[in-house]
Amino acid sequence: MRRVTIKDIASAAGVSVGTVSKVLNGDLTVKEKNMKAVENAIAELDYNVNNVARSLARKPIKLGVIMPRPTEGFFGSLAEGIKNGIASLSDYKVDAEFCYCSIHAKEQEILECLHKFDEEEINGILFGPFQQFTAVEELAKLERKGIPIVLLLSDIYGSGRLVCVGVDGVLSGKTAADLAAMTLKPGDSCAVFVGSKEFEEHRAKAESFAQQVSSDLACSAAVFETKDDSKRAYDLAVGCLTEDPKLRLIYAATANSVPVCRAICDCKKAEQVKLIATDIIPGLKPYIEQGIVIGTLDQHMAKQGDIAVKTLHRYLTENVICDREIKIAPSLLLHSGMMKAIADIE
Repeated sequence: MRRVTIKDIASAAGVSVGTVSKVLNGDLTVKEKNMKAVENAIAELDYNVNNVARSLARKPIKLGVIMPRPTEGFFGSLAEGIKNGIASLSDYKVDAEFCYCSIHAKEQEILECLHKFDEEEINGILFGPFQQFTAVEELAKLERKGIPIVLLLSDIYGSGRLVCVGVDGVLSGKTAADLAAMTLKPGDSCAVFVGSKEFEEHRAKAESFAQQVSSDLACSAAVFETKDDSKRAYDLAVGCLTEDPKLRLIYAATANSVPVCRAICDCKKAEQVKLIATDIIPGLKPYIEQGIVIGTLDQHMAKQGDIAVKTLHRYLTENVICDREIKIAPSLLLHSGMMKAIADIE
């Protein structure tokens, strides 16, 4: 049987070859009656669209990525997920340019990356998060110019973003509280270490954890902001450990588990105070082996990066948005799971 071609579809639908090509490539500017005629012809002729062939007809898509350096915290896994997502779309002419900044970068440095991508006519941007970024209007301007933005890890209100992809902060806090119940007793105190309560994700983790341990265990939970700075995290932990004799557990809701564990050891509190970590971070292994770290919440950072890329690509090619917020459920790893994860990254 002769292979059905685009010309056959055009003839059957009574439209031009160009119109058929637009329909196959998801161009929503095609008139509805012509789109239906093409779709009916495709069904009648049993035409199977070859996705790779379709991609060859498209213009290349260039994405811009502005994010903290992979060496800071758990951003390496996020960058890996983004790169894997880009690689999986290589047949569709998708590429990306990365602009790495310190998580504590001055706002001007981040703005320069945004302006650079604007001048290069990048098709879409994956962004964030950064501790000092407040120029929300700059993101909104790009969105209004037709450059869609997908936020990574935490939302930025007023940014006009297309989608935010991140972990479910409320579920993370509640899961940590469930694990804390194995250690805490009524009247004990605990602490939550987040980067900044300005981040919606961090605030959600802290609030849901504190509310649950208070209602279920009658335990108080103080919240401390580390600004994702290891020295600040260490100093805050030493202060908590020396000033609060009832402290029995710390939930490190972001990337500063290792300096907090070091503080627990330096204050000789390894037997009394336990820690719930977030993700698997190099350097945690000895503290897991000592029993200080009783569990960690895997945020599936690589998965988040991959989903962010594919969500943006689908919008650019099909004009489809399934959800404005994509929340990834964390997984709780206990001793064996943590040791296996550590072995996998060593």
